[in-house]
Amino acid sequence: MIKKLVALMMGAVLLAFVFTGCGKESATETINKAITKNADTKTVHLDYDVSFEIKGDASAMGPQYAGLLPMTMGVKGGLDTDSNTEPAKIKGNVQITGLDQILPEIVKASGDRFNTDTKNLLNQFGGAFSDMEFVSVDKNGYIMIAGSWYETGDLGSSLNSLGSLGSLGSLGGMGTTGMGNPGSGASDVNTKCYQDAMKDPNKMGADNIFKDTQELSEENIDGVQARHFKSSIDFNKALTQMGTISKDCGDGAAAAGMETAKADIGSLFSKAEVEMWIDSDSNLRQLKIVIEVNPSALSGLVGGTGASGAGADAAAQVLQSISLNMSFKFSKFNEETNITKPSGNVMKMEDLMKNPMIAGLLSGLGSSGVTSGLGSGILGGGSSGGSSTTSTTVTTPSYSR
Repeated sequence: MIKKLVALMMGAVLLAFVFTGCGKESATETINKAITKNADTKTVHLDYDVSFEIKGDASAMGPQYAGLLPMTMGVKGGLDTDSNTEPAKIKGNVQITGLDQILPEIVKASGDRFNTDTKNLLNQFGGAFSDMEFVSVDKNGYIMIAGSWYETGDLGSSLNSLGSLGSLGSLGGMGTTGMGNPGSGASDVNTKCYQDAMKDPNKMGADNIFKDTQELSEENIDGVQARHFKSSIDFNKALTQMGTISKDCGDGAAAAGMETAKADIGSLFSKAEVEMWIDSDSNLRQLKIVIEVNPSALSGLVGGTGASGAGADAAAQVLQSISLNMSFKFSKFNEETNITKPSGNVMKMEDLMKNPMIAGLLSGLGSSGVTSGLGSGILGGGSSGGSSTTSTTVTTPSYSR
């Protein structure tokens, strides 16, 4: 009797396990659904937080540059996108952090090449760009700097790139609100061809972008339960597939560019990992990207700019590590947005260049020669020892609309 009860219990457990396993989508299926859903989402809010850190021995360029490294800058904020219109409408804000620490070091490195007025303007400059707003409507872009709105012309491509940065589809070139720039001179027909391809799992699904995908424990993201996946980006497969798509869409130049980029990107990144949180409705709730750069590839990249071999090696020694940390959170899917051009007085972008602070600063920087000194130091001067390593970490965005 006991044996029968044990057998019955084991059978029930096994049956429950089988049915549970059969009812759960695989990681590939879930990610593919999120890619398709993401491409079809018309409106979404994105919180982003990107930080960039450079470590190294800047004194190799000269003792006056010793305080420049480590250097940390951040860009964070939020934006709304609405692709119910063509082109998409975008509205958001951006905060640039780290300038208040970097600019004083530039002043210090310049010695007496900056006069007092230029030094004061540098301090004001950091504050003016610490918190800005931007809007893109009907191919016209607007940006608020130091409390005033300026019309910039067509900001659509740049802002769409920012909006697409956090999308699953963008890992293959597809934006949250549409195609960014599939190739120079691509026609409207090509754009539609790319859009269709990017949300087709058979053409640009998880198997064409990622490798070594694993599922971690579920997590709660802003009150919503989400499955948590971790993958490595397979640049070779992704760029190969993008090249095929470009060729099929009649964009031969882009296809050739993808093929050329494979060698460079393959040598640049030693590690590229992505974490994705996807809810039960196939919405991508959060995305984090972690990248490690192969330091030995830096000299080759700098050398390609025309610097001498010795200068390229010096650059790789100066830049001992580079960290790029990216985090994106998505919400307000397909909710109504109210994105319109700024009201009131909107000035032309050239008016910004006439601003006494900007004009005085540019004049002071140009006459001091400090910018050319930094460039020549990185590309062609100095030497330092030590090994190079690169790693990244990810932070969580704090902006809320």
